[in-house]
Amino acid sequence: MGVTVVAVLVVVVTVVTVLVIGDRLVRAERQSRVPVGPVVVVRVGEAPVPVLHHVGHGSQGTRAGANSPRGRDHNGPVALARSDRKLMLITGGVVIVAALFFASVLVFATGSSEPQSKSNGPLYIGPKRDLVTTLNEGSPLYFANPFGGRGFWLDRENGELIALDVGKWGDVGCSIKWRGRVDSYVDCDGNHLTKDDLARHAVTVVQTGTRKGSVLVDLESVSAPPSSTSAN
Repeated sequence: MGVTVVAVLVVVVTVVTVLVIGDRLVRAERQSRVPVGPVVVVRVGEAPVPVLHHVGHGSQGTRAGANSPRGRDHNGPVALARSDRKLMLITGGVVIVAALFFASVLVFATGSSEPQSKSNGPLYIGPKRDLVTTLNEGSPLYFANPFGGRGFWLDRENGELIALDVGKWGDVGCSIKWRGRVDSYVDCDGNHLTKDDLARHAVTVVQTGTRKGSVLVDLESVSAPPSSTSAN
């Protein structure tokens, strides 16, 4: 809803701006130029010197210039050239179209004016080949939750990728971290945990199509740690 309002305001402000500029150009067109008479040439020696002869001050110039019919004329309102009007209309149209385009981008970038859901399905985290190459360097990979929830650790188990929830099972307020110096997961109390002690998210590797090899993690699906199910 807020994005739609912003888009409408952008269009309204742009249209008003174009109208104001057009009004000012029309006002400028109606104004007269400063009354100026013809240019009278007075010879000083051999070089002709142009002297600007202002209307109403004929006594300061030559009488011939002041008494001539052309000396009493002055310039009236000067209309905008057709090319100037065309340029103004084209420029205004381009500005309005650009504003409409910008507004549409704002609306469609958010998908819709309705509130967005917490999750839009499984999260794509990258191609399997690249993720495995990085995991081979030693430590698991941490991924933040882009939807505002808890993140997860990406690890491997029996050659398969697994996504381990960062919250401790039974106490999600207790975050689990990876400590490379002890080569183990550690909870907020300092207890060492294995992979079997962590809750898990479903991991899918696309097998066909243009997205083959892509890794998706379902953050809405959480299963209990293997250690807790085996104990029961």
